[in-house]
Amino acid sequence: MENIIEVNMNIDTFLQGIILVTGIIGQLCVAHRNLKGFYFWMVCNIVTLFVSLKAEMYGIASLSVFYSIMCFYSIHKWRQLDKISSEFKVNLNESI
Repeated sequence: MENIIEVNMNIDTFLQGIILVTGIIGQLCVAHRNLKGFYFWMVCNIVTLFVSLKAEMYGIASLSVFYSIMCFYSIHKWRQLDKISSEFKVNLNESI
């Protein structure tokens, strides 16, 4: 029985480490205007969702779902803005 508890604690510690590392990397990427940050946040949110459901923390689990939806939305908007920005640069270069 003690071995099962120890394994669960090791898994929880490992998952919390993943949440910490992917969350920080995601924030640093977004701060440097790198789209990959949202993908790191997606991993963070999915792992957080799993850990929250396991611990019966349904409010945090709901928040993780919301954050994941916002990541998808942000990726979509970022790509739209990149497309507009690149089209603007092309048009600006053609007029010079």
